Amino acid sequence: MASSDATTPDSTPQSVIDYRRTGDFLKRYANNVKFEPSVWDLNFVFGETDQQLGPMVVVQHTAMSLSWPQVKIVAYFLRAYLAAHEAQNGRIKIHPGIIPPVPEEIPEETPDPVEFKKAVDAMLKNYDEFVRENPEVLGPAKLSARPKI
Repeated sequence: MASSDATTPDSTPQSVIDYRRTGDFLKRYANNVKFEPSVWDLNFVFGETDQQLGPMVVVQHTAMSLSWPQVKIVAYFLRAYLAAHEAQNGRIKIHPGIIPPVPEEIPEETPDPVEFKKAVDAMLKNYDEFVRENPEVLGPAKLSARPKI
């Protein structure tokens, strides 16, 4: 789980957890992450683009699975760190075409179209919020031009 921090009188955050690294601990760089969800967890597959192999080639090197409660905690901390970074350094701009298009219709093979629609509505709400905060992701398109389900 993510840690909570205590603050000492000199305002230096001190973790209440004693973190230790294994002998085979690795630190890797990734500029691409693929998500593989399951009922139990979310698998993050990290990789790096390799333009020597082609313009859209990602060489995957590491996978890490997190339980859904941990994913929610990580999402909270990612938003917090991103907000702090942008407050100090300015808004990070995202290139058009990076965020995939939203679904245009519910697939016929969907076992529970009502539940699928709820999930898509939640994703569309998230998408709309992201686009409002990062309008450049649409390029010349407009937010209102996205399909509705």
